[in-house]
Amino acid sequence: MTPPAGTPAGTAALPPAGTAALPPTGTAALPPAGTPARTPAGLVLLLAAAALLLLTLGLVALHDLGRTYVLAAFTTDLEYRTPAQLANIRLAAARADRTRLAPQAVFSFNTVVGERLVENGYDRAPTYEDGDVVDTPGGGICQLTSTIYNAALLSGLRIVERAAHSSRVLSVGPGRDATVFYGHTDLRFANPYDFPLELRTRCHGKRLVAEIVGPRPLPEPVRIRVESVPSIHGIRVRTWRRIGNVERIISEDTYSH
Repeated sequence: MTPPAGTPAGTAALPPAGTAALPPTGTAALPPAGTPARTPAGLVLLLAAAALLLLTLGLVALHDLGRTYVLAAFTTDLEYRTPAQLANIRLAAARADRTRLAPQAVFSFNTVVGERLVENGYDRAPTYEDGDVVDTPGGGICQLTSTIYNAALLSGLRIVERAAHSSRVLSVGPGRDATVFYGHTDLRFANPYDFPLELRTRCHGKRLVAEIVGPRPLPEPVRIRVESVPSIHGIRVRTWRRIGNVERIISEDTYSH
């Protein structure tokens, strides 16, 4: 195009007033000053994936902070229990469940579960009393105390108080049982660790389950050894517990038959 008359040679013609200048052919137009720079789509996807990964790792870390370990668990069979005994066991297990034990604190079954009375919801059911089987409120819950006792033994807890039955029971073997009688005989054990524990008890189908859980795993392996010797009174039983490399006698019991 020929420039208008009066335009110096070699000078590009200016567009008419109010008209935006077009860039030369093949040249990308620059954005106006102050326009935010656009992030490429690929970089946006990469940043989103990185943010999701960090969020996932954070959630995993938070989950680990609240993680619990089963230090030990013990189960016994409920198949042969009467309906009244089952009702008593379920009630007492519900009251003992989720009991927390601070470091060095002592668990007391009688304190946690309370007195076994009809007015407290317990049914009259068969139980051992002075070597005889009689119907008393709360009959059958010694299976719960025996189950808890074994979970405590296998967790390495310090046994403060425990008494055996006068006769052998069906739920556990000799030397592994624990009887209770409110106001007279209790099951007590202490948490020897520097972290809190929680007792969990429940009926699962035809099984009674007791677990000791905490924020850390069992520090050392625990093993139980039982030795039975016939005696003129019935059977004498000695029970040992090995924690790590140290074995100590836990109890000496005599059963009439």
